[in-house]
Amino acid sequence: MSNLYDDNEHDAEIVRLFRYFAKRKLCPYGEWTEADGSRVIFDRRYRPICRIKPDGRVEIVPTDEFIHFSKKAGQRWFYEGGAFKRDPKVRKTLIDIIKRHDLTPELRRRWDIMRNGGHLPCSDRLA
Repeated sequence: MSNLYDDNEHDAEIVRLFRYFAKRKLCPYGEWTEADGSRVIFDRRYRPICRIKPDGRVEIVPTDEFIHFSKKAGQRWFYEGGAFKRDPKVRKTLIDIIKRHDLTPELRRRWDIMRNGGHLPCSDRLA
């Protein structure tokens, strides 16, 4: 995969992490837009990863925080189903999101928790 992207150390680290994150559903999957215009990126289990404020500030969000997104703005997904594995454009989009918002440390932290037998709490989106 690394030949598809810039061959710098940061991109290579993200591509290496994808091998694990994809299996554990930790990669960005989509985003919700909140009433104030903030965007919240979530993973495949609909756990929030980060909030991007309208002024561009990024904050990490606890995995079990319930996000009240705007019904009008709603939600969108970065890819569907198995496209993550098949589509180089999807992988490039995810790498760009991870780089732009400096999510590698948080994704690594979450992976380390799971790899060591820990659990990432998740809000009940159906509640």
